[in-house]
Amino acid sequence: MTEWNPGLRFKALRKKQRMTQTALAKKAGVHRNTVSNTERNPDQVRLELLRKQASVLGKPIWQILRPKKSSHTNVQNADSAFNSSLTLS
Repeated sequence: MTEWNPGLRFKALRKKQRMTQTALAKKAGVHRNTVSNTERNPDQVRLELLRKQASVLGKPIWQILRPKKSSHTNVQNADSAFNSSLTLS
């Protein structure tokens, strides 16, 4: 069974867009080390920083962080509520 690893999902999305960690960091307004930490150990990165990166990669955060086989129907609603609660500068 394959282990669930959202860090690899972040990395795969970044590479699919042929983007370097530095480029993603600049577009997301985070430090390059944050991108590196996200790909290696995303549970140690603040959720708002994960969300910024996911936004640049064109995916809602819930699609990256959820396990592949999710039966939760309210995940999109939770993501929308989370997004509207953030104030990004």
